[in-house]
Amino acid sequence: MPKMKAYAEEYPPTPDLYLIETLYCSRKAGPRYLERHLDRLAASARSLGFACKIELIEKEARRHAGSFSDEGPHRMRLALQHSGELECTSAPLPPLSPLPVGLLFGPDWGFAAQCSSNPLLRHKTSLRDTYDRGWKFAETQGGFDMLFTNERDEVTEGGRSNLFVKLNGRWWTPPIASGILPGIMRGMMLEDLDLGAQEKPLTLSEVMTAEELLLCSSLRGHLRTEMRRRPASERFDIDSHVPSLPR
Repeated sequence: MPKMKAYAEEYPPTPDLYLIETLYCSRKAGPRYLERHLDRLAASARSLGFACKIELIEKEARRHAGSFSDEGPHRMRLALQHSGELECTSAPLPPLSPLPVGLLFGPDWGFAAQCSSNPLLRHKTSLRDTYDRGWKFAETQGGFDMLFTNERDEVTEGGRSNLFVKLNGRWWTPPIASGILPGIMRGMMLEDLDLGAQEKPLTLSEVMTAEELLLCSSLRGHLRTEMRRRPASERFDIDSHVPSLPR
């Protein structure tokens, strides 16, 4: 309880702070992994002191998916305000570029290290502007996502995905303590006994020498990935390019 109270006091109600869940859904199948998303949403609501009526949120998500005019895949976004007010929106999900998708390295493009002790990194909230800027900028460079780091020079996560690295025949992913979001697909992959993935802090060197790389999210599943580094002589300050980023 003390931790919950501290979180609620540190992040008081503001219009700028709300909880988010992003789901893959279709009219026929409904929202994919909905129960897992709702469990994470409820846990974040408890930690941050948000009102949250899960039964009503589930009902609205299923109703919204059933209202689609076509059977194609959609991206559904649930946004929960501190008061418990819910906004449910959706849009058709565009196809991905051919695999492997490109992963850019944040420091190459001027993205600063994130503080692993920031409790909001463990919750999917509206206060993830740096991460959104990262993956949106990666798209302008022909990539899929931007890989971030923490103050210990550990690699952490993408702006919209979690990372898995294959080293000496075994799969590894950064631990929550590195400062990452506990992604839905990440959790499912860690539960997969056949995959046998485990957590450990990872370095850029390990990423660059890995046998295989995967990015994963509940929206896109798991994707074969390749690192695309920018030569040191060409590095620049991302802040000078912010106005040109898609919003």
